[in-house]
Amino acid sequence: MHIYNDCYPCFLRQALAAARFSSQDPAIHHVVIKNALQILQNLPEDATPPDICDQIHRSVRQAAQEPDPYKNLKAECTASALAQYSLLQNIRDEAHRVAISFQRKKRKITTSELDQLQGIGPVKKKALLKHFKSVKNLKNASIEEIKKVKELNEKDIATLLEFKKK
Repeated sequence: MHIYNDCYPCFLRQALAAARFSSQDPAIHHVVIKNALQILQNLPEDATPPDICDQIHRSVRQAAQEPDPYKNLKAECTASALAQYSLLQNIRDEAHRVAISFQRKKRKITTSELDQLQGIGPVKKKALLKHFKSVKNLKNASIEEIKKVKELNEKDIATLLEFKKK
């Protein structure tokens, strides 16, 4: 991985940002920048950006005598995330409730005029409503169209023809 000249200011900016996270003392910031410049001057040819950042962050931890310069930021972000956690759980639970009730309504067969027909049970009723989409469409359907419903036998077809006459 090649390091371009544009990378050096970023390394220094990262070093200064880490120093500011770990300490408010300008003297420590100055030491961190000097150390970062020293690291950048003595780079081996095969150095990669992650290696350089690791060296710079080690020098920040050493200069600031802080094992984790981002400790306070991590704590703030964790506290913020935990504060929003119950809200996110409520949103998830509501989304699941809506989805489950939608699926239950979708599967539920409502009562209709077909319930009164002798020999037309829940399975045949569901097949008829699936095929015709409504009782009105069933009443307007031709006998050939009714015969296309696989679940129906001749007796059911005769019952439906009587139903259509009403």
